[in-house]
Amino acid sequence: MIDLKSKPFYLNDQQIRKVQSILDSMTLDEKIGQVFCPIGSSFEEKEIVEFIEKYKPGAMMYRPLESTKIKHIHETIQNYSKIPLMLAANLESGGNGICIDGTYFSRQMGVAATNDLKQAYHLGMIAGKEANAVLCNWSFAPIVDIDFNYLNPITNIRTYGSDKEKVIAYSKQQINALREYNVIPCIKHFPGDGVDM
Repeated sequence: MIDLKSKPFYLNDQQIRKVQSILDSMTLDEKIGQVFCPIGSSFEEKEIVEFIEKYKPGAMMYRPLESTKIKHIHETIQNYSKIPLMLAANLESGGNGICIDGTYFSRQMGVAATNDLKQAYHLGMIAGKEANAVLCNWSFAPIVDIDFNYLNPITNIRTYGSDKEKVIAYSKQQINALREYNVIPCIKHFPGDGVDM
């Protein structure tokens, strides 16, 4: 049995009862759906509702759209889902990871080049604030790869650099800011391309 009172959950007794109640009410199809995070491809409300009702995903991710459009999509998804979904985005360089009209702050290497930890916090703050405004609650960032191969086109400027301690310190700041805006950070690593330690 999973201990929901300990790390990483830290739930109290009332919250545990709520989780158990939801779990007990779920069908097998709903439980299976919770493990999937499809990339959204439909923009019509009717199609979105049909998809949610048929597949019952636990999460979804849309590529960046205009802020009004993505907010409407996220509202539709949440309104028609029995269980609130995680709504993901690649918030690596600012609010532009979820909204095409969102703020581009900088790639992570540009932030690290400032040698100012506050800038990593500001990256997370802008990304989190703008994601939160359109109901996005899950960030596939920061990228925690170590840039040992500067010629790698996948990681390169998307990392905080080649210094392990700097990558850790800057990532923590970005994570802290995302959390302040109720966006769950999910650190990203590219197996085979990036280097982790």
